[in-house]
Amino acid sequence: MPNSKRRSFTLLEIMLALLILATAAGFMGWKVKDLLNRHYFEDDVVGFYHELEVAQLCALALHSEIKIDFSQKDERCEAKFVTDEMILETWSKPVRKLKYVQEIRVNNLPLKQLTIDANGVVQPPKTRLFFSSQDRSYGIDCSKPLKIYLEPNPRGEDGDQEPPV
Repeated sequence: MPNSKRRSFTLLEIMLALLILATAAGFMGWKVKDLLNRHYFEDDVVGFYHELEVAQLCALALHSEIKIDFSQKDERCEAKFVTDEMILETWSKPVRKLKYVQEIRVNNLPLKQLTIDANGVVQPPKTRLFFSSQDRSYGIDCSKPLKIYLEPNPRGEDGDQEPPV
């Protein structure tokens, strides 16, 4: 019988394999965290977009003006929907906390207030909102009455550019 001697792994080989696995796990954890933060940011913007649509419909239905006051708390944005109508008692969220949005701006200026008039038109006219986070930016074009378009803007460009056709 031939001499069959089993060779086991050395401590150095085991440590090297563990180091490679730990590095790969750390890299994947970092990427998952970035993906989750991006998802939460997009969820904030899309949620605000839908509430803006509801506010437009309510302004039309009630023939009433709705104001949206924006404030900054702890480097995060907050939007408060205000109207004279009793709709706020039944509104799902009169205050929308945008936890992952760091800034909302119009024409490179921070946005303080937005108004939806009784015709459903967003004031000031030709408004394009830009939501920004650390590495991501989205724009909402509110310049057309009754139509609010959600357009991704990953490069964070200025509001002077026309939306893609």
